Amino acid sequence: MNTFVIYLPLMNPIRNILILSIVAWMWAGACTDRQQDIPMHILRGKTMGTYYQIKYTGPLKAHMGAMVNKLLAELNSEVSTYIKTSVISRINQNPGEFDLTKTQAFKKRKCRYFIENYRLADSIYRLSDGDFDPTIMPLVNYWGFGYSKRERRTGTIAPDSIRRLVGMDKIALRNFVITKSVDGVQLDFSAVAKGYGVDLIGRLLEQQGIQDFLIDIGGEVLAKGEKAKGSPWLVGINTPKENSRLSDIVLTAPVRDAAIATSGNYRNYYRAGGRKYSHTINPKTGVPERNNLLSASIWAKNCALADALATTCMVKGMPEAYDFITKTKGVEGCFIYNLPSGRDTIVTTRGFEYFHSAKQKK
Repeated sequence: MNTFVIYLPLMNPIRNILILSIVAWMWAGACTDRQQDIPMHILRGKTMGTYYQIKYTGPLKAHMGAMVNKLLAELNSEVSTYIKTSVISRINQNPGEFDLTKTQAFKKRKCRYFIENYRLADSIYRLSDGDFDPTIMPLVNYWGFGYSKRERRTGTIAPDSIRRLVGMDKIALRNFVITKSVDGVQLDFSAVAKGYGVDLIGRLLEQQGIQDFLIDIGGEVLAKGEKAKGSPWLVGINTPKENSRLSDIVLTAPVRDAAIATSGNYRNYYRAGGRKYSHTINPKTGVPERNNLLSASIWAKNCALADALATTCMVKGMPEAYDFITKTKGVEGCFIYNLPSGRDTIVTTRGFEYFHSAKQKK
């Protein structure tokens, strides 16, 4: 088993679960690469409670911004739990069967976005032995990280009445009909949807004849082609410290034709009763996960898969997360975790070794 280990001599070793976001190096506004004199264009906006940034080279596509916003609005209309009329919200609100063919999204797109997210989430559920579970929504809401405005909880376990609602075996999709064996089961695609949105935009750009681009939604990244002739896109991983800036980078890497997603518990957490509660919920224990893994960055050919696997790794912790990724075909991982001594360590799978390149200039 080939691994690559780096010890990080931090002044104050991090002892809590943190997150390390993927940061795509982008400039605001249109610009020109000085060496190759290639036009560079930037699109920026908001979606899914975060930002998106798109950087592409070549001729300017005047209506690309409007096309991207329309596409993201359509995606959210199917998979956002924060939109009460979305397909997923209507399913969550419905205690029994739900017929997708009765929705406007089905009439327009046959609910393609919802169904693709559902199928991917279900496949990762089975692949991960249930450590990734899209029916986690009741627990996410209970602990104060979901769409419901509950007070933030304290304690070490969720009630049985909440925990019994979780389990992919309690819901099914057949012939465009969602059925639940237990009333109150709810879906949450938040660990897939941002990565899926990145892939969706990538398809749109390619349909428009754009071959060289870098897409970033809230730190989930897809790179295709090159920034300039012979010059790859650069992607970085943040320094593992609370309150670190997005410009604080531990590792950078040249990336071509690949997606990278990072999961952790650094930016979305709260403290109550002397305890830290982070947004990654373990579907088996029913509580916010606390383990020695600080960050999991996953490389894959598509961003939705990378997104889902990164979350899975945060639930598994080390060394289980490392073993899980090495056994999964077509993906690689970079893991930052805390040793019992308090020292932070980086371990990468074989194909991720290039992340230990010297820091490159912005």
